[in-house]
Amino acid sequence: MSHEGDGDAGMAGRGRADGGGDHVRPLHFVLPFTAPDPQLVDPGLGIRRFTRMGHQHSYTIDVTILDTPDHRLVRAGIMLAHRVSRGLGDWYLAASAWTPPLPGELTVPIDAGGDLPDELADLVRVFRRLAPLGPVATLSRDRVVHLIRGDATESDDGEASGAGAVLGSVRDDRVTVRRGGVVISRSREVTVEPEPTLTAVQREHLVTVLQATGASRVTGFPALAQRLGAPATRPTDIPAPRPRREARTLGEFVSRLLGRHLRRIVDADLRLRTGADATPHTLIKRLRLLDRDLTGVARLLDPGWHDAVQAHLGVVLAGDCDVATLWRHEDHYLAALDALVEAVQAAPVGERADEPAARELKRLRRLHADEVAAYCDALSVDTGDAAWQAAARAVRTFVPAAGVAAVVGGRRAKGIARRARRLESRLDRAAGVTEMPSPDALAAMRPVEAFAAGRDVQRRVDEVVRYRSGFVADWPALRAGLGGTVGRG
Repeated sequence: MSHEGDGDAGMAGRGRADGGGDHVRPLHFVLPFTAPDPQLVDPGLGIRRFTRMGHQHSYTIDVTILDTPDHRLVRAGIMLAHRVSRGLGDWYLAASAWTPPLPGELTVPIDAGGDLPDELADLVRVFRRLAPLGPVATLSRDRVVHLIRGDATESDDGEASGAGAVLGSVRDDRVTVRRGGVVISRSREVTVEPEPTLTAVQREHLVTVLQATGASRVTGFPALAQRLGAPATRPTDIPAPRPRREARTLGEFVSRLLGRHLRRIVDADLRLRTGADATPHTLIKRLRLLDRDLTGVARLLDPGWHDAVQAHLGVVLAGDCDVATLWRHEDHYLAALDALVEAVQAAPVGERADEPAARELKRLRRLHADEVAAYCDALSVDTGDAAWQAAARAVRTFVPAAGVAAVVGGRRAKGIARRARRLESRLDRAAGVTEMPSPDALAAMRPVEAFAAGRDVQRRVDEVVRYRSGFVADWPALRAGLGGTVGRG
């Protein structure tokens, strides 16, 4: 079938609107469903007759909309459907709101089994996530298109053409929407598409006659979500990112922070599924960035929500993180996205949701800075490896907390975030542990190999000692720049 872009087949996210110059701008009208056909012919004005166009333009099509029970696809601006016209069926996807990486429109023939193709099911997976997919409504469209013809035109040899000049077209749609077999709406929608040859007088005549038959002129027809009604009219689960630095309350900031992560993850997911990205590198990187920021703001979040999300991410990000591993743990991945969707709609920060974002984030950063200071104050060159590693872990949570606080904290907060990253790099080197070869490995070595291994171990030990000595010497100055309660950042 070649009905792509016709009516609701290409209107998952928006209705049609007038545009262009006034003399060729489409005219849209809504008529009573059972109104008689308006008599638009007027030979005195040069509107001679109307010629019905063929089956490529005039047809009846039945569209079964597939979605989740809460209409996640339609709310995201996506239409997934099974269409039948003149006894022929196909699967259809319209996703102009997500182009690229998704195709604006995609048609797949129905195979012998008649099941939804894996290709289409995979493309919408990130939008439906763990929710079931099935028929939610049917839309029937009976379309008739006529050409408006005027006076006969003359050919180059002076012969008159009996067909008459084309002045435009009239598209007459009768649209019926059913949910569960019950009709929920009927509408009759007429669109006049003028050609430049249609005069202002002729145009006004068409408007007058249509309005005389009960037509109301409108700027456009309902989008698919409006035809379906609630819950399809609710906001999308995956909104466009909003500026985090403009957030006033903590709840607003956390929702925007997580919403930004969600949108970037979905974009990387779609690029991987469509083949625009050959490897999951970008998607994995964005999941790791989410995990980092969740660690940074963990103390502000509901513990149950935070622990559940990081548990799912822990499964996804473990191991090699190749495509096979990612999709093997897809349920954990999609469960994490479901939790993000919930957090974007209502930030999981409890009673502090209405507190000022800048103040709460600054307090969080100072709390982490004080913990880092407490660990590092106790360090010396002779301190055991465990204490150095504990200090390094404290800094690894301080870095994302400082980074998040810098979003709304101004120049000084950004400087503290930079110093936190440098501190992390220094502590990672200083907290390194030099492992000795196992007794079995030593026993298997020749004397010369054992000697070389010993020298290598000593070299690494000396290197760690040097890093620790430099860190301890520099710590008082480093401590003053971390923005803790002592530094009063």
